[in-house]
Amino acid sequence: MRLQGVTETMAFRIVLVLMIVLGSGWLDGSLCRAEPSREEQRNLDRLAGRIDGSIVFTHRNRIHRVDIGDWKPVELGPGGFARWSPDGKRLAVWHDRRVYVMDADGGNRRELLRGADQMHDSPIAFHPDNEHIVYLIRNRGLHLVNIETGSTRSMDLPGQYTGEVGISADGKRLAARWRNDLYAVDLTNNTHRRYARGCSPGVSPDGTMIMNNVGGHRALEIRRWNGNRIKQLSADDARPDQRWDNHHWSNHADFIAAEGDGRQGEIYLVQVSNNDVFRVTWLGKCAHPSLFVRGQDQSVAARRDEAEQADDRQDNWPLHRENLAFAWRTIAQDNELYSPRGERIGTCRIESTGYAYYGRHHDMVLQRGRFSIETSGLPIHQTASRRGGITLAMPGRRSSRSVSAAAT
Repeated sequence: MRLQGVTETMAFRIVLVLMIVLGSGWLDGSLCRAEPSREEQRNLDRLAGRIDGSIVFTHRNRIHRVDIGDWKPVELGPGGFARWSPDGKRLAVWHDRRVYVMDADGGNRRELLRGADQMHDSPIAFHPDNEHIVYLIRNRGLHLVNIETGSTRSMDLPGQYTGEVGISADGKRLAARWRNDLYAVDLTNNTHRRYARGCSPGVSPDGTMIMNNVGGHRALEIRRWNGNRIKQLSADDARPDQRWDNHHWSNHADFIAAEGDGRQGEIYLVQVSNNDVFRVTWLGKCAHPSLFVRGQDQSVAARRDEAEQADDRQDNWPLHRENLAFAWRTIAQDNELYSPRGERIGTCRIESTGYAYYGRHHDMVLQRGRFSIETSGLPIHQTASRRGGITLAMPGRRSSRSVSAAAT
């Protein structure tokens, strides 16, 4: 049919404009580009040089997967809140009050149960034993379903938690949300402790750290298991959103997945040790990510024991010893910081409270008379000492000599 007054050239232009609008996501409000920029691709390459893994997430009520370094997603089927199994071979999925399990590529999808509720964000989690999936029943708390038999049972916990469940890899510690309160749960002693209000609870795979969203979703607080604050991770580099939500700690203690809470709604990974943020999707309106990192087969219990024993020693140094920064021991006086190449990068003031400041961020904290890194610091020359400690060196403020400190 030919419309009156519309030439073939005009019709072609109309069709072309519609194709551009539909393809760019303008109609659904996502405003997403089709692919990463050159700078964003370089960031993806940097991330791929650090970890080998895959992220699953929800987009338009369907599960998608992207591999680290490859921004093109693969659709895995309907559902939401996908969570990796401990071995990275399967996924747990929630859809329409039903719990499913399927292979990592979306194959062999199988319904396990019906009647699983969803209250506060993610309602499911893969149990560390690789045999059960945690799910939620309203007003009755958390339950387990056996993947092979389909049998179910209550976890009999000290609270009726309502979502966002995370469990340490040894199955001894759990973090969850109970309405707007966040709890750290000792599964061995069946006790719990409220450690924050808000959202995005989580526990590191080694069980030594917990987290929660703060600052109007512009930062993520990292705490020790006992609740003491370690650092804040900023969402400033989570562009274009610069706000985040629904964090999920991966099986790698140094990487957390997050959902953008701005206009775009992309998926990001944040590296705990240095606050590096990586955008990993270009779809818009993405939610509830879960990251699995391959090659994390070292005993988690052994790593946690090592970390906790080190915390009791005088030579306490951080578990992540990369990208360390160091400052002179002078209190209430600006001390200059230099890069490994001798370039001046700013000043650091050590306050009487024991905290050291670089710019507006806490870069170091003084513990038991020694420095340990608590948030991201710029790399300073470091060497291993004969006693297995770390020596950090930088030029002094008023001379070219090195000022060093070592864990002994």
